[in-house]
Amino acid sequence: MQLQSNDKLDTIAFDEKTLFQATEDYAEAPQMTELPFEVPRDHQAFYEHFGLLPHDFNRGEDGLPTPVKKLTWYQLKFMKMNFGVCLKSNKLGMTTSEMIEDFHTRLLPESAGYDCLVVASKQEIANELVMKLKKLVAGSKIYSQFLIKRPDFMEFKEEKTKVGVMVIANPYEPARKSRIIAVGTSLSSVFSRMGINRIHITDPALMKIKKQDDYFAGLFSRIANTGGQIKIEGVPLFRQGWFWKICKTLFHIEDAFEDSRSPAEKINDEADEYELPPEITEIFETMKLTIEDGVAAGVIPPEIRDTLKKSMSPAKYKQTFMAEFLPPEGAAFGGNFGIGEHELEEW
Repeated sequence: MQLQSNDKLDTIAFDEKTLFQATEDYAEAPQMTELPFEVPRDHQAFYEHFGLLPHDFNRGEDGLPTPVKKLTWYQLKFMKMNFGVCLKSNKLGMTTSEMIEDFHTRLLPESAGYDCLVVASKQEIANELVMKLKKLVAGSKIYSQFLIKRPDFMEFKEEKTKVGVMVIANPYEPARKSRIIAVGTSLSSVFSRMGINRIHITDPALMKIKKQDDYFAGLFSRIANTGGQIKIEGVPLFRQGWFWKICKTLFHIEDAFEDSRSPAEKINDEADEYELPPEITEIFETMKLTIEDGVAAGVIPPEIRDTLKKSMSPAKYKQTFMAEFLPPEGAAFGGNFGIGEHELEEW
């Protein structure tokens, strides 16, 4: 990798952290001017090149986490989709593998210089996901060089790195850096984004906003002039909201509770009265994953699955680990109860 120096810099210290000490005057930061190696397109090859991640449960004889050498079949299959919806169990490793793919795509010629949105049910959750990815990349011996950590790496002095933004060097066009941006549920923050060619949405069933059709229409419109990818992975909740509607259509789920909703639910749904067109099945590929897929892939130990199954009600177990939507709240009570408020931590 070639680095351009600048005589306005007091010192350029090359150590493990690649520190650059600048003067008070604005100094143009060193730029990556050529790709020092070929970035693998194959997802498994890139994962191995990136650096193996530790398993949360499995330990070696020394008590330390053992590295995960192979991505699961379902992670690899979902990574290959351009437009994909995964209705899934908790704790299958799908969010982490897709976050790595968010970074991977920024290093490929067709996506370098474009931004990727990471969308979560709350801005804080999205920020945490982007921060987790920053730490993973910073820990990669090979790819940490692409992570821009300091504001003085920017073209303009007033441009700053933010908690929910990850800035990535573009080895093909250094002036067009890529970003991975955390996005919450603010409608204005969705419509204001430009230069987006990948959208990664995680757990949309947890969103507590009205007019979800407007929100997702605005979100999808971001790739109108760039093409790209839309990846949606999430755990089901109640049979209401945008994620329920798209899953009902894509997975052909029959809704036995459609006519048993409470008046409060029907009023709430007026803000999301639009039905998704059946042609959406021609766009999105689908996957449905349960805890059994995680057990078979070695992600979740079978004894942990058995413990979890004994620790909660059958309905909650089906929703949390068997990827099944729960009946709408109030349906079992003849429509006498409205929609309750739930904190994220409850799910």
